[in-house]
Amino acid sequence: MFLFRQIIEDPMVLRRKDLGENKFTYRVTQAKGKFYRVIPDNWKEICYLKLLEKGDTLEVPADGDGVVIRDTVTPPQP
Repeated sequence: MFLFRQIIEDPMVLRRKDLGENKFTYRVTQAKGKFYRVIPDNWKEICYLKLLEKGDTLEVPADGDGVVIRDTVTPPQP
């Protein structure tokens, strides 16, 4: 899974901040740790990403394509 992945140290990610009364904003923060930027290529990879917890093991990068996932939950490459 995720044959094309790029390792990233402490990436800049988007996080949602609730303001109350159905209002929210997004802020750019730096996530600490080792992550991989991946672009899902098939349904199996998309289903795997849906199982991850947003804001902890799955993040949205502040720039570029794909998603950012922690290296601890990344399946090993064949």
